[in-house]
Amino acid sequence: SRGIGAACNEDLKNLFHAYFRNSPRHSRRSSLPPTTLAICKYTARLALGCGIVCCGLVRCDRAYADNEIVPGETLQQRFDRRQGDVCRPVAGFRVKPDLQISETYDDNIYATALRPHSDLVSTFDANVRADSLTQFDRFNLTAGALDNVYQRHASEDSWQAYAKSDMSVTLQDDIQAIGSAQMSRLIVPRDDPNGIDGLHPASYRDYEANGGLVLGGTGRDHVTVTAGFDRQAYDPVPGLLGTIDTTVRVRDEIYGDVRVDHGFFDQQKIFAELRINDQP
Repeated sequence: SRGIGAACNEDLKNLFHAYFRNSPRHSRRSSLPPTTLAICKYTARLALGCGIVCCGLVRCDRAYADNEIVPGETLQQRFDRRQGDVCRPVAGFRVKPDLQISETYDDNIYATALRPHSDLVSTFDANVRADSLTQFDRFNLTAGALDNVYQRHASEDSWQAYAKSDMSVTLQDDIQAIGSAQMSRLIVPRDDPNGIDGLHPASYRDYEANGGLVLGGTGRDHVTVTAGFDRQAYDPVPGLLGTIDTTVRVRDEIYGDVRVDHGFFDQQKIFAELRINDQP
């Protein structure tokens, strides 16, 4: 190995000296003291060699990991993995923010059959997701807001917001406890057949919470049993003849759900679900 190393070292020396002799700035480089020139020469050669080797190893390893097919992984999951991880650990959570800004031209903002009005809509959509790094199998918090700004019809400006959490923890090898909670403020679209024709877009608040068990763990066959509560409450909306009464749209629901899943071929599954509810 020493002989091979010496031969390679001699070849590199010859290439180095040939470069210096053919360079137009040879006279300025040659003015350096021999000791300094030698140190610079070997340091540069060592740094260049290590950099090429390290970069090659990292790039090959990343390329192999990114292109590797993971059993059971969806196309969206593979895309997210290939995009890289932008999450950052903060206080025991991996935090991932997201911001999207878009411009949309709507040629019928009121969704009317006669005399449609058009406008340019600016949309600002921001959200943040935090995944716990603790002993939970899954525990995450997500919050976001969306703001629509109309260029010429300011009365149509609207905003939406939400916050939700989702968790699961293994009680035994084949039993998991799951739960989720969510509250949000949403807007009724103008083209909704059951919409409210007010001077401003109608808004409502949605509160939902549920919990249950997964029997069979995360295996191919499992049964999920959940129970929950959902409430929708509409906000008052100004109309041409005064405030529109929206209390008749308040909806409270108590429900139970049983779902049976069967998976096959690693990525496909079929399920049967039964849901019973009561709306007092």
